[in-house]
Amino acid sequence: LAGAAAQRVLATHLAALFERSLRVNALFAGSRYLLNLRVPGAMALRHEIDGGALRREISALRERFERLLETSLTNRNYLDRLHDVAVVRRDTAVARNLTGPSLRATGIEEDLRTYDDLYDGYRAKVRLEGDSLARMEVRAEEILSSWSIVDGQLTALEREVRPTSARVRRAFGSNRDRDLQLPDHGTGCAAVEGPSGVIAWAVELRDRRVEMAHASTPSLFGYQVFAEALTGHIFTDFPFALDSFGLSFADAAR
Repeated sequence: LAGAAAQRVLATHLAALFERSLRVNALFAGSRYLLNLRVPGAMALRHEIDGGALRREISALRERFERLLETSLTNRNYLDRLHDVAVVRRDTAVARNLTGPSLRATGIEEDLRTYDDLYDGYRAKVRLEGDSLARMEVRAEEILSSWSIVDGQLTALEREVRPTSARVRRAFGSNRDRDLQLPDHGTGCAAVEGPSGVIAWAVELRDRRVEMAHASTPSLFGYQVFAEALTGHIFTDFPFALDSFGLSFADAAR
């Protein structure tokens, strides 16, 4: 959003935070992009977790992000480009199956994490205005609240994970104590709250092989809402209105 709104200094500082967050990934999983971390139903960790080092790095990230957020919210030029731009009404959001921060920015308190024991006590972040600024504020609050989630999960991982090179240990989840058993045939579906909204999968197995897999991504629905919300705006509103939804053309590819 900062880059799209021509806030180059802010965008540069945030880019530095992004690079630092990739280094935190490497500290945690041995890969900047979390490669080979997830397997079906489990998380693969094959090295000891330095919880203290991770907490220090993430705490520093949070403190720096808070300072940048505070500065950005006092920048009238930046706020004017987001305020009252690409407004989404609640009824439109529901009718178009909008999810994620863009939905919560319209005042609808809907978040799959509130139904998951992994995020015990989590409350969805909401705004009422439904504009680009509201979507930015919801995302920022979710970044800040993620620290307590990460801290809780680090505690659980330090207690439960004993990595080995030969096997994958289940690190978290409601079925952490059960081995993953795949049927020979069957269908199933699952959904998770992603950064831009709900990601859902439907899968069909035949002879223990994936016969069909269909993904429903937030951008599939978000682009429809974005197109309607942009009606009546000028051309220069396009980039930061689009970025406020967190949409991706690749995410919508079929």
